[in-house]
Amino acid sequence: MVTHMTSEVKFIVDEMLGNIARWLRILGFDTIYARDLRVSYNGKSFDTYLLRIAILEKRILITRDKEIVQRAKHYGVKVISILQNSKDIVTTLGDILIKSGVSHPPVNYGILRCPICNGILRPIAKENVKTLVPEKSWRFAEEFFKCSNCGKIYWKGSHWRKISKVIKSLSEILSKNSDHSIKDKQKN
Repeated sequence: MVTHMTSEVKFIVDEMLGNIARWLRILGFDTIYARDLRVSYNGKSFDTYLLRIAILEKRILITRDKEIVQRAKHYGVKVISILQNSKDIVTTLGDILIKSGVSHPPVNYGILRCPICNGILRPIAKENVKTLVPEKSWRFAEEFFKCSNCGKIYWKGSHWRKISKVIKSLSEILSKNSDHSIKDKQKN
């Protein structure tokens, strides 16, 4: 298995998988969500448009659509098919990252992305957000981030515990996978 630098791996996620697109962004991956593209698209075949973007931008396509999976393979687009019954987000994300050849999510290197628009999150001084966030959040949070694209402000609040648990679980899955890959290579 080829292990990629996480900054090299980019995704394009089909419309039916918004939760996966959001989580990939939270993990720091450059991720286009097809629903965001639909707004400005006025052509005939939206699937062809997605495939064209995947090819031009060297993105991995993530979908449940069996037809687009076959078309992607025909055009040489790397595609990851998500099973219909995938409910556990950690297992699903782990599978995506392993199939993508990723050893660590970008968030482990301080790369943060907006889960809404995919913009880069940049640190912003606490005093600059006092009027932009709830008072309680301003009092308790120490770190704040502003999206370079949409301007939304983020902070590590109570939701960060869930995000941290997912990141920790993914790191364990990727570490175990890496250990298995090394053992398999040693056997050969």
